[in-house]
Parts: sequence; C-alpha cells; structure tokens
Amino acid sequence: MKIDNHNLDPDLLAAITADLKSVMKAPARKRPLPQSFIYIVALELGNCPADLPPHQLKVPDDSPPIKFTERCDWETQRQSFQLVREGHVIWVIGGGREGALYGFGELLECLTGVVWAGVRDDQLVFGAPRPLPTGVQAPTFPYRFRDGSGPDGATETDYHVWLSRNRFNGRVISGADWAAFSRERKDAFHATFKSRAMHFVSGYHAMDYYLPASELEAHPEWRGMRDGKRVERARVELPECPHLSAELPIQPCYSNPEVIRAITTRMAAQIKQNPEIEIFSVWPHDGINNWCQCPACSKQTPFEQMYALAMALTKLTPATLPIELIIYANLLTPPKNKLPKCSRIVAQICPYLRTYEHRMYEAGGPRLQMSTLYPKPDRVNPVDDRDYGKLFRLWTPIWKETGAVPGVFEYGGMLWPDETFRTERQRFLYHPSAGLRFDEAKWYRDHGVRYFYYCTPYIAWPDAAHQLVMARSLWNADEDALVFLDRFYSASADSLGAAVRRALEAVDAKLAAGENPQKELARFEKIVPWLPKSPISERYMSWIGYVRLAWQEAEAARAGRLGEALEHEKTVAGYLQNTLFQLIDAANTKSIMRYSEIRQERLKQRLNNEQATDYKL
Repeated sequence: MKIDNHNLDPDLLAAITADLKSVMKAPARKRPLPQSFIYIVALELGNCPADLPPHQLKVPDDSPPIKFTERCDWETQRQSFQLVREGHVIWVIGGGREGALYGFGELLECLTGVVWAGVRDDQLVFGAPRPLPTGVQAPTFPYRFRDGSGPDGATETDYHVWLSRNRFNGRVISGADWAAFSRERKDAFHATFKSRAMHFVSGYHAMDYYLPASELEAHPEWRGMRDGKRVERARVELPECPHLSAELPIQPCYSNPEVIRAITTRMAAQIKQNPEIEIFSVWPHDGINNWCQCPACSKQTPFEQMYALAMALTKLTPATLPIELIIYANLLTPPKNKLPKCSRIVAQICPYLRTYEHRMYEAGGPRLQMSTLYPKPDRVNPVDDRDYGKLFRLWTPIWKETGAVPGVFEYGGMLWPDETFRTERQRFLYHPSAGLRFDEAKWYRDHGVRYFYYCTPYIAWPDAAHQLVMARSLWNADEDALVFLDRFYSASADSLGAAVRRALEAVDAKLAAGENPQKELARFEKIVPWLPKSPISERYMSWIGYVRLAWQEAEAARAGRLGEALEHEKTVAGYLQNTLFQLIDAANTKSIMRYSEIRQERLKQRLNNEQATDYKL
C-alpha cells in the first residue's frame, strides 16, 4: 500500500502517514498489506488532479458561516469522503482536510481490518477485511468531542491521536487550565490538533478564573447573595441526598451589569490572545442550588442569566466564534422569559447521573420531579432516565425560538458515585449497552442535535468495547450495534470473539437485573484461558476478580449490612492496589480507585450517621 499522489499539506500528510506506519508495524497484524496505490485529495485545498474521478461530494466554502446551524452543515461537508476504486488505484476524496483523514482511516479499516483499540501500536487489533463503502460517507454529528484525559501511561499526544483515529474531533480544556499550560504543552496540543483537523474548545467551568477572588474582594457587592448575605461559598441543600452537606462556590450576581462586564472582558481577552480557540463555552461554577438569591437574579432562571452573559460576550468577540452553553442541574429549568435570538449559540443538554435502565426518549415513567422547583432547592439526580426525554421535549421549542443549535453533553455512565444509593451498576461493566448508545444517537440526530460531548474517564477494562461504541455511534448512528461489536470481538479474540461477546453480555444482563453474576463469571473464566496470551486476556481475568469482590459489597449494602459492606469494600480497594498496574496503558486508574475510596467514605458515614462534606457535582 503506497500513497502515490495527493494534494495534502505537510501536517495532514504526516498524520495520515503515521496512521499507515502504525498499521504496518502493529504486532497483531497477520495479513500482508494489499498492493494498492492510494491517491488522496482534499477538495477544499484545491489543486486537484485533472483525472479526479466523478464523485458526489460538495466543495466547502473557504470560510466558516456565522450561523452555527450553517456551520454544522459546512463541517459535515468538510468531514465527508468518498472512496473510489479504479483498478489498482483507490481514490480517497475528502470534502476537506478532515474528510481526507477520515477517508484514509476508513480505507485502512476496510483493507486491513484494523481496530484502533488502544493508544499504542501494540494495542491495535485486526479483524477480517471488509468491502469499501459506496457513495458519500458523512458523520451523524459534525461535532464529536471528548472531555476527560486518557490512560495513565499515555502522553497527551497519544491520547489525541487515538481520539482522532476513532473520529472524535475535539476536546475541551477549561480557560483556567489552558492559561496554566506551559508553552511546550500548548505547542504540542496545537500541533496535533492542526495535523488532525481537531477543534479546540475553551472556557468551561472556570468562573473563578474570569471573576477571580481578588475582584470579589474589591467588589463584595458582586458576590452572590445567600440568606441575605453576599458570599463566595456556602452550604447548599441537596434534597434527595440529605446525607450530604456540601459547601459549593456561589454564583456571582449575574444580574449586575458590572459583573457581566468584568467577566466578558476577561473572556474576550483570552479569546483574542489564543486564536486557536474555535468555540468558547460560557459555563457557571459547577454545582447545584448555588445561585444568587438577590431579587433581581431570582426573577431570572439560571439559564436566562447565562444566556445574557453569552449575549454580552458576542458583542466583544468575532462573529465567527460560536458560543457554547450547558443545560444541566438548575440550568435545566426552562426560561420564564422570551430570549433574544442568536445564531451563534449551541446549547447542550446534559443527561447525567443516569441508571440507564431506559432509553431517555421512551414514553412513560413517573411525573417529572427535577428542574421544577427553582428558585427553591431542586434535585440533581433524575428519578428515571426518561426525565431527560421529558426535559428535552420542553427545551425543543426554546432551541427553535432562539435559533440555538441543540447539543448533548453525555456523562458516559462510568464510575460516578450514586449519592442516592440506587445502584452500583456503573462500577462493573461501564454501562450502558451498545444498543442503547446507537438508539439514542439516532434519536438525538432525528431531533436536531448536531453537537455532542462525551465526558468520561478512559477505561478499557475489561476491554475497549464501550469506548469504541460511543465513538462509532457518533460517527454512524445507523450502523448495527451488534455488527460493530462482532467486528470488534472477532478482531480482539479471533474465533472466540462471539463467545467472549456473549459471555460478557450474560454477565451484563445479570448485573443490569441486580442479580448475582457468579455463574456467568465462571463461564467467562473458562473461556479466557483459550484466548491468546496478551494484556487483553490478563485484563479480563483481573476484571472477573474485581467484579466478584465488588458484587459482595453491593449485595451487602443493598441488604443494609453496612458494616459487612465496608469490609468488602476494603478488600476491593486492596485488590485494586495490586491490580491497577496492569491497566496503566488501558485506563485512567485514578478514577477506578477513587470510586472505591468514595464508597468506603459513604459507608462509614452511613454507619456513624454522619454527613459527608466532600461532595463534588
């Protein structure tokens, strides 16, 4: 396989060549590479060869549109590609640089069967080749971002390359963190993003950076009001979690024009000083029930307050800069007042702290009990997954009336401590199911979503399936989930792929039903020794041991035997300390360990009738 002709810039060519070299030197590759000549063309770069074959791609405009909905269409054109075979020559034709990159990635996957299952070349796995797709290939969502860091043993560049190979195309870094990055780290970050046509978002939860404590000290009237006093931090009420006594940052007084001016001036300055920022997120302090209670602020919902802040920022920044808002916690409360139109805004709803027992869009479920009480304390945990479907439908006319593009900020279901003590399902197989992921992606697409964040730690334990399913569903929501899983497991476990998949599904079914999975784990344990000896088989065995121990804790806790549950959790923690070194290149091990630590703390507090003071949303 040889790249024989192209019109690519040096950075993009280097990224594509690196992908080819990784496949060539991957230890797991058994088949020889096909003897094909590859011609790669990015239409937006011009200078296309005269013998370019007929295709159905559109040539993107040179500059991005101002309206974000049109920008989404523009991005889709840039990322689209078509593969055309002419004898021994295969043309990879992309609308833009992104399309050329993704088209070549698709070609590699089809011709060699490669699955980008890990951040290192020795973690790549190979299945059977498959036919080249016909016609134009385009993403389901033009913006597919990832929040969170990679495995402990990977460099940041390794992680970004893995994201790109699996067609995530952006990442968010808080404005405070970006300002603190060294010049070397910024340069490495920017170089990878440029070569791989990725998007950089900044802003995020950094309100204390844009309105620092020194400013609040100089202007105490800018602080938020709680119980009649202006304060920076205060205890907040969490109605469904009475065991928590959380002190959170209090939102500043956003109804004060001077506060808006101070915040937006700093935001605009950072944007001007960092032209690599393509999208800017205007987010409040993280938290729930921590909004200013002054009369002026109380007349507006939290989302109205942040929308006004975003509108003020649009006056200080280039017209081509999209502004991102988040709809979560108190921000889920629909606006009371009519909002001005703004075509630059994307507002993403955040369906998090879910048990994944239902698809969020399904009909039925209890009456909506969250995001209904503001300015009184509201719950942050949904009663039912379908609460978010109800809220999505409430927000649909608001997106339409304001001209905002709907987005989704998905928390991923991995390792979040359930402070309502409903379930520990999220500590085991890192749900939800592949079928749910693809089904929800289709539903979101059909209801206007164009922008998607996946916020979760990188955890390929017991394997990478859940990481890859999310990525694939965002690129092609119409792909059959079972077909995708079979492709992954046949690549990672060869002829035993179907057996491994079914064994894991059997364990998953028991865990989802809240039933003891011991028999299913025993069956899986008999399969693993027949797999080729590799880090994957070792991770399967360590995960089986982990689930057995963690299930004992979950079972005891559910039965109210808290002392016994605590002892079991201590055993889990000891097991993890002796096991996690195996996962250094496959997981963010701090997240796994931290779950066990928090679980121990909560069990102790419940045993002693104490309140927890360490809660973070």
